[in-house]
Amino acid sequence: MDRSLGILIVDDDTVDRLICRRALARLDPPPAFIEAETAAEALSRLGEPGVDCVLLDFRLPDELETPASQVWSGPDSNCARIEPAISS
Repeated sequence: MDRSLGILIVDDDTVDRLICRRALARLDPPPAFIEAETAAEALSRLGEPGVDCVLLDFRLPDELETPASQVWSGPDSNCARIEPAISS
């Protein structure tokens, strides 16, 4: 059996995190979810085993103290990095 993908969902909005979980729960095998509400919390969770990918909100309430870019470039990070293209 394949190991589940570990996805860290970082968003300060509970509903947005739920939407991500529901959409990604359809994967086979279903992923293991880890959640964080702030960039600082996400940085601490990156040290946990099993984080393969981070879905990161680009506007977090503590971003001035902990830039979101540190989440994927921190010393404990060896997860996938996909930068979104945002258009208006």
